[in-house]
Amino acid sequence: MPTVYSAQRTLDRAAVNGTGNSYNDGILDQGGKVRVAYANYTSAAEASGTTIEMLKLPKNARVLSGQLVTGALGTSVTSAVGTDVALVDDAGTVLTAAGTANLLAATATASASNTAIAATRLLGAGGVTTAETTVSITTGGATNTASINISLWVLYVQN
Repeated sequence: MPTVYSAQRTLDRAAVNGTGNSYNDGILDQGGKVRVAYANYTSAAEASGTTIEMLKLPKNARVLSGQLVTGALGTSVTSAVGTDVALVDDAGTVLTAAGTANLLAATATASASNTAIAATRLLGAGGVTTAETTVSITTGGATNTASINISLWVLYVQN
């Protein structure tokens, strides 16, 4: 039976043979450290369309996953999560362009919620930041209820 190799093993083998190296020299694939960026915000009756800057990710961070956790923000309220920088794959190809909803499309947060962000490849899972990156929440649908806790965290790998 033939043996086939993942992209990472192919790059490892090329590096060992002296014929190549990876886009990020493998630091985000093996041996990198998983880190967490966390932010908390208490709502203040923000109007629909308000952007809440939550946290920053460093350059060359590989996004693994994240969570948006909210109390009941009010009838018809939605929340989207996005970045100000595109996320790319190891070859530098854009996975998800910068935007207000590139990690999570507008999702109902009228009642208490715990929602995965960067849950698929098209929503940034495995994507790498090319510059320091701001992660923000954009409100929608209606005005938020005041004094409600909103938490966001992103797990990422960096050496």
